[in-house]
Amino acid sequence: MLQITVMTLVKSTFPAPGHDHGRCTADAMIHAEQVCARRAQKFTPIRRQVLQALLSSHRPLGAYEMIDRVAQATGKRPAPISIYRALDFLLENSLIHRLASRNAYLACGHGHAAQEPIVFLMFSAVDSPMSMP
Repeated sequence: MLQITVMTLVKSTFPAPGHDHGRCTADAMIHAEQVCARRAQKFTPIRRQVLQALLSSHRPLGAYEMIDRVAQATGKRPAPISIYRALDFLLENSLIHRLASRNAYLACGHGHAAQEPIVFLMFSAVDSPMSMP
């Protein structure tokens, strides 16, 4: 028997008209700080910089693109291993998602539980994801 499940959109990562990106980024950083404090984890400068690089765009970024963004923001080019370690930490703490098909990462602003499934719809024309529960 065919079963069809209807999914409803929870929160689009497309910036809506009038989107306050500064507020969006600030809220996500506060959320990350709270998650780290609650779990007694250190939110180190490199972890913060990598998350900030992801939050600066509403699209998936590859690790080397993040290196460029961190270098541009700080004036110092981080080693790839530092970026990958920060990405691992952010993934483990459900602060970002990895899009395996693109080998890219996306900041998570949804505040969902780690075990909740998330589906991303990728639109090649706009190269922006939309997430669904």
